[in-house]
Parts: sequence; C-alpha cells; structure tokens
Amino acid sequence: MDLEKALEQFDTVEANLRRLQNVLSEMGTLIPDGFALMKTESEGQRYRELQRSWQAIVKALPAIGDYQIESTPLSLDEIARDRMEAEETAQYRHESIISFGDSLDAPAERSKSTKPGLSRCGGN
Repeated sequence: MDLEKALEQFDTVEANLRRLQNVLSEMGTLIPDGFALMKTESEGQRYRELQRSWQAIVKALPAIGDYQIESTPLSLDEIARDRMEAEETAQYRHESIISFGDSLDAPAERSKSTKPGLSRCGGN
C-alpha cells in the first residue's frame, strides 16, 4: 500500500470513528434513567435507527491492524434488563452484608443480653 492510499484510509477511519462517537453520544441522550420507559415511541425508533447506523459504520470500517470493532450498543430492552439485574444483585449483596454484620455482632449482643439474667441469678 502506498503512502497516499494509507493516509486516505487513515482519514476515512478517523472520520468514521468520529461518526461512531456522535452516534453513541446521541444514543446516550435517548437512554431513559432507571427502569423508565421511553417517553415517546419516536425516541425508541430513533435509538434503533442509531443502532443500525452504528452497525453500518462499523461494518464499513477497515480493520486497523488486527483490530476491528466487534461490540454493538445494547438495545433499550437489554439496558432495562441489565439495570434490573444489577439492582437485584445490589439488593441481594446489601442484604448479605447486613446479614454478615449481624452474624459478626451476634456473640456480643448475646453476651450483653445474658449478663442481666446472670445478675438476677446471683452472678456478676
């Protein structure tokens, strides 16, 4: 490959990478917070159009050495599902941490609650 062709390919790759960034940026503005649904169907449709744009741009990109972009942005359904699973995992983890803390504190709590009973039985 001659230098002029290599520079031309570099410019094409650079332009397409900028396009990908723009696509991702717009997609980010369309992703609802939390588990909320899209405000309008047109937003969901625009998100899907941007997903298709991403795939078309990536498909047109030549490999950069041995590197080629293989990932694709998640669908809105996948985002909602993954958020829900993450929330469930976080809740379970939080409950596990509390349960673990309670287990650590249990001997001390039991000894404190036993002490008044010993006092009534004549112990110190």
